[in-house]
Amino acid sequence: MRKTFLCLLCVASTFGSTGWAQNPPVAVNPAIPRPIRSVNSDDAGEALDGNYVLTLTLKEKETAVWELGVVVASRTFNNSAAQPNTNFTGRVLPQENGSFLVDYQLGRNVAVPNGNSIDYRSAATKSSVLLRLGEPVQIIKDGNQAFTLKLERYKP
Repeated sequence: MRKTFLCLLCVASTFGSTGWAQNPPVAVNPAIPRPIRSVNSDDAGEALDGNYVLTLTLKEKETAVWELGVVVASRTFNNSAAQPNTNFTGRVLPQENGSFLVDYQLGRNVAVPNGNSIDYRSAATKSSVLLRLGEPVQIIKDGNQAFTLKLERYKP
């Protein structure tokens, strides 16, 4: 458990120190639901009981500086086009108690100065979290930056 926590902190430090907050906010248009099904998932075709909005937010000192929203109607999601160099994929699995298990992977290619040139490095986190509708959960914290994940029913 302790090694996992330290590893998560290392990954969070990589995200925080490489400019997540430098990207401008992305406008989310939930009026265009476009769930993308993963061909590698056994339950890719299984539908949820309606449309949901999965929102990933980066806050810096309690102020949202970046947000990505994905409308999902199937259990799998894959978004890499809304924000350059960012990939957010996973599954939304309804639980018997009304909560949702979200298996996710969050990754990004980041520019790292190296003398007179710039190198690119991949940084990623893969984990699971239980979410209740409308209740954000902090999934990564690095200094003044924190990532939260929230699931809500889609409201047209």
